[in-house]
Amino acid sequence: MRNFRKALAVATLCLTAAQVQAAESLRRYNIGITSTTVSGLSSGAFMAQQFHFAESDIVNGVAIIAGGPFYCAKGRLILATDKCMQPKVDGGPSAAESLEAAQKAERKGLIPSLANIENDKVYIFTGTQDTTVNPAASAATRSLYTNLGVKADNLLYVNTVPAGHANVTLDHGNDCASTASPYIVDCDRDEAGNILEFLIGNLNPKATELTGQIIEFSQKEFSPKPEAISMADTGYVYVPTACAEGQPCKLHVAIHGCKQNAASIGTAYVTDTGYLPWADSNNIVLLFPQTIARNDYALGGVVNPNACWNWWGYGGDDNYHTRIGYQVAAIRSMVDRLAGGR
Repeated sequence: MRNFRKALAVATLCLTAAQVQAAESLRRYNIGITSTTVSGLSSGAFMAQQFHFAESDIVNGVAIIAGGPFYCAKGRLILATDKCMQPKVDGGPSAAESLEAAQKAERKGLIPSLANIENDKVYIFTGTQDTTVNPAASAATRSLYTNLGVKADNLLYVNTVPAGHANVTLDHGNDCASTASPYIVDCDRDEAGNILEFLIGNLNPKATELTGQIIEFSQKEFSPKPEAISMADTGYVYVPTACAEGQPCKLHVAIHGCKQNAASIGTAYVTDTGYLPWADSNNIVLLFPQTIARNDYALGGVVNPNACWNWWGYGGDDNYHTRIGYQVAAIRSMVDRLAGGR
C-alpha cells in the first residue's frame, strides 16, 4: 500500500513540477490579511515564531516545528547553538526570558501588542528522534504561549511522533527517524493537513489532483538587495485556481529550514511537504519565501553557510526578531502584496 501511495505521490509531483511558472512580480489576490497563518521547521520555526510576535496584528495562527521561543539566542550564535538548540549553557531555552524580551520589544513599539496573541492558534511539534533541536526548546515555546494566555484548546503540543529533525509527511521523504537532506520524512502522518486543520479549521478533504500553479516570483521587490540579508532572488507561491479567479482566500506562509532552500533541495520543500493538496481544495494561497547561503567572512557581512533564517542576528541586524528586522519586514511586504494590504 505504501508503494502505491508513493507512486501516486510521484505522479502528482510530476504534474506539480510541470505547473511551475517563470519568475514574475507577485500579484494581489482576494485574501483577508488578518487570517494569515505561518509555519516553519528549525530555523524556519524560529522565524515563524518571530514573525508571529512581530506581525501579530495579521497572524492568527502559527505552527512551530522543532523551534524555540522568541529571542532565545539574544543576538549571539553561540547561544543559538548551545542554549536554544541544545541546553548546554545559560540554563537552556527560557520562556520567562523570552517573555521579558517580548515585553521590552512591545514597549519600544517594535512588535504589536502581545494581547493580540491570546486568542491565536499555536501548534508545536518536536520529534522523539530529533537530536538537532532538543525538546527543551519546544517545551519552552509552549510555556511562553501559555504564559501569554493562549488557552489550552488553542494550543496543540505534539511530542510523541518518532521523527527526526524534518518535516513529517504521509508519503514523502526519508525514513521517519532520519535527519538528512531534504529534511522531509515519511512517518505515515499528514502533518501539513494536521497543521492547517488546527490553525484554520473546517477544511475540505485535500485535492487528489492539483489544479493550481506554483509561481516563481522576484523577491527583489521586497528588499533592495535580498542577497545582503541572505535571501534569494526568487521565492515561490502556490495559487489555487479559485484564488486566481478572484474567490476569497486565506494565506499561509510556509518557512523552510536550514539547507532546505531551493539552491539546496530544489522545490522539494514546496512540492513534497504536503501543503499543496490541502491548499488547492481549501482556497489557501501558500507563500514559500527563500533564503540563500552567504559566507561574507572577509567583508564582515552575513555569515550564513547553511541558508538558515536569521534568528540569531547575523549580518548586524540587531532587530532581527522584530517587525523592522530585515527578513521579517521582507516577508511582511510579500504578505501585504498578496493580500493587497498596506
